[in-house]
Amino acid sequence: MKLFVERIHRYRDMTQVPSSFGPGVFCNYDVAVLFEPASMPGMYSPYTVELFDPRDIDPKFLPEQTTGIPPGGTPTGVYLDVNSNRLNNLQCYDANGNLVIDPTTAATAVLTNWPGNKYTFGMINLGGYASNPTALWHFDDGSGTSAADSSGNGNVGTLQNSPTWITGQVNGALQFNGTNQYVSIGNPADLNIQGNITLAGWVNLQSSSGMGAAIISHGTCNADGMNTSPSVFLQMMGGDMAVGCVDATNTMYLAGSMVSGSGWTHWAGTYDGTNWNLYMNGQLMTSTASTVGAVSVNDNWSIAADGGGTQNFFNGSLDEVHVFNRALSPLEISVLASPTYLASRLQSITDRNGYQVTITRPTFTMQQINQAPDLQFQIDTVTDPYGRVATFHYLPTQVSGRWVVSEIDFPNGHKALYAYANGWLSTVTFDDGTQSTLTYGTDSTSQTSSVQFHDVAADGIHRNKTVYLTNNMVHMYYSGSPEPVVNQEQVANQASLMVRMVANGAGEVTFLGLCSPYTGTTFPNLYNIYEGAGRMKQIQYHTAAPFFLDGWTVGDPTQGFNAVTGTLETTSAAISDATTGEFPYFTDPAGHQFNYTYDPAAYPTQKTSNDNTLVETWAYNGFKQVTRHQDRNLNVTLNTYDAQGNLLSREVGVKNVGGVDTPQPEYGNYQWTYYPTGDPRASAH
Repeated sequence: MKLFVERIHRYRDMTQVPSSFGPGVFCNYDVAVLFEPASMPGMYSPYTVELFDPRDIDPKFLPEQTTGIPPGGTPTGVYLDVNSNRLNNLQCYDANGNLVIDPTTAATAVLTNWPGNKYTFGMINLGGYASNPTALWHFDDGSGTSAADSSGNGNVGTLQNSPTWITGQVNGALQFNGTNQYVSIGNPADLNIQGNITLAGWVNLQSSSGMGAAIISHGTCNADGMNTSPSVFLQMMGGDMAVGCVDATNTMYLAGSMVSGSGWTHWAGTYDGTNWNLYMNGQLMTSTASTVGAVSVNDNWSIAADGGGTQNFFNGSLDEVHVFNRALSPLEISVLASPTYLASRLQSITDRNGYQVTITRPTFTMQQINQAPDLQFQIDTVTDPYGRVATFHYLPTQVSGRWVVSEIDFPNGHKALYAYANGWLSTVTFDDGTQSTLTYGTDSTSQTSSVQFHDVAADGIHRNKTVYLTNNMVHMYYSGSPEPVVNQEQVANQASLMVRMVANGAGEVTFLGLCSPYTGTTFPNLYNIYEGAGRMKQIQYHTAAPFFLDGWTVGDPTQGFNAVTGTLETTSAAISDATTGEFPYFTDPAGHQFNYTYDPAAYPTQKTSNDNTLVETWAYNGFKQVTRHQDRNLNVTLNTYDAQGNLLSREVGVKNVGGVDTPQPEYGNYQWTYYPTGDPRASAH
């Protein structure tokens, strides 16, 4: 089971939008949270949380809290971000607000960061869904002689010889006797699919089912392959499950795999233009190369029998039978095969003072959700803590595989209109007649794609800028044998290292990022980064981050990382963990080394010189705000905060004298007071 947190729109202040490109429209800040089976030795929980953020190169892993729990003890349901100073924890709650250990029973998931902000996500179940089925029979009708088609295409099935309505893998199902019971579909035009196709369903097979038992079939395919007419099928072939077709020359093309085990099993077969592929429970079992996909068939479709309803009767139960006029991807198959596949939609962001931004979602019919499950991630309104509302509108059809914003109505009465061309955002038009534009192209010199912005909300030389893009850097991972490598770009659109260079309207480079090449044996571990001010630095993964000495140059841009030449400074900060940004030591230009220690949340607590002389210390409250800071001269600053983390007092002019914080002649105590929450004069953060 995996939990996704996708399409989190990062929006700006709704009454004063600094960038005319608006919230989450051009820049994709999708974040994904995955609950995956824990496979590492010693893990207490059946799940491990993996957090994807497009700002990061690698995902973060949030193990479950195990402190004080003996091996084999009860899981806590609290997932800790032990390798970063961004998040405190993630927890799941039921509808009554009670902490739950099993995410499958949760109504919400709550991410909390150290400053005390809470991000609440509402759970929805995407299990068993894939976009735009040509036909979908849930078998949830429960009674009667018809099986509704939930695709919206009207391919209603008719029950023949009274198969039994039962409880299935997902709600209802149908049970067949293997003798004469089946569901007839007819031969509707939209199901006469040629080429790419997907056939899928949940199968509970009885041992007495015949060697040619059909799950779903267009036409008739005998188990021995002796046909007289074309057919397309997902059915038994002896002891194997098979997907394939028979063409007009009676030639059979299929992929098959042995059926093992008992109980409910999800089977899916695809033809993707190159191969017939057979999946069991979301895992690819076999693939057979073929130049022939689904063929035109002048015969009926049937479920639990051949198309004509005369043979190949199935003995057992079937549920959630799908037909697609395309080949689903491996990830889509995995989702389709998951009865519980939880997704989380952002509901609110609440700061430690109780100020809250809330998000509402449009409502859709079950038919609409069956056709496009990702509709559920669209935003209807965003309301700030003072009741100001921004309303979002979307195009009725997707652009480049995404539901895209067409209009935002702001609380001050203004609006922004978004237009798209050739699959990309092209213009943003405002009600005062001004317009921002985006133009796309390629740069042959740097061998990158380019995006030219004309941003009417920007000032001076920043109004026009060009961004040069390289391919996404995509993280690859194994979800466990025998599952193949999954491309994480399908899971979360990682934008890390996608921007190669940014130039402003004066042609000045304001950002340059160059990654060392993958050699086939060595992964990229060096990054030359320029962020202005004439300074170029090199991040050496898990090692150091020195700057280049003056005189560095960038030569032939086609050489990428190797185009940068120069000498690195000896002054550097060592990096032990690229995710947390912890520096275990730092060396200054004079050669003095300073060592750092950190608390479990990766906040520095102590800085010492190379001879272990104490130099600087920090102490924190629960929000990781500094309560006490002591510098190298033993000068101390003391801060106090209220329960919400608001600064109440700051004492300066204090010195550590013999281990006691002692006021000095320059002592001062500064005080802060605040308007109560909800007061219009109060500031929301």
